[in-house]
Amino acid sequence: MANLFNIGYKKIISWSIALILLSIISILFFDREIYFWINLNLHHGHFHSSQLKGKTAFYEFVTAELTLLGFVALLIVMMLHDSKKIPSKFAFLFFVVYQMIFLFIVNITKVYLKFIFARCVPEICFLPDYVSLVNTWGFHWLSFDFASFPSGHSVLMGYCFLWSRVIKSKFSNFVSWIFLAMILGMILFNYHFLGDCLAGTGIGLILGLLGVFLWNKIIIRCTFLN
Repeated sequence: MANLFNIGYKKIISWSIALILLSIISILFFDREIYFWINLNLHHGHFHSSQLKGKTAFYEFVTAELTLLGFVALLIVMMLHDSKKIPSKFAFLFFVVYQMIFLFIVNITKVYLKFIFARCVPEICFLPDYVSLVNTWGFHWLSFDFASFPSGHSVLMGYCFLWSRVIKSKFSNFVSWIFLAMILGMILFNYHFLGDCLAGTGIGLILGLLGVFLWNKIIIRCTFLN
């Protein structure tokens, strides 16, 4: 049987590498300037999420990666149900379980990438108590104390974005707009640097590509799913 989801692997890999290279350029030359411009011109000083006052709980809910993980899983299932590409109900259920397992792998991957690179979150590292103690723009390596790079939100949304394009669902444009709004919000509210988001997106695309590749291998070998 032919692959259920056809995808240009070389094209996606090229885009992923390009995003990671742009991330390196951003870290070296643009993250600092973007941070200062946003906080001087939009916030009139350093912004911290606690300044949202009554909206802090909502902010924490929206930015929580567990919330995003559930949203991504639900969206992928909705997209696939809409696309009618799964040949049977049993195969659809199997796909849901597959996505849950793979999203767990994606989540673990980004957690350990954050541990390896250990870059400080902008809203924390520029507070008076921290700014003189940490490497504000760089990496601290092998530490769970810092978790800015790569952006976990961007990893998960990059993964979801790839699946939305592969499935060719009517939700694809919705995913794209949510993705752009999320990245813009994280940068504007000092939740991440631009370089974090670019790298996270590239990694998410690579993980999504791996997910599609493995699914195609499974669906070809498991004839009971047809």
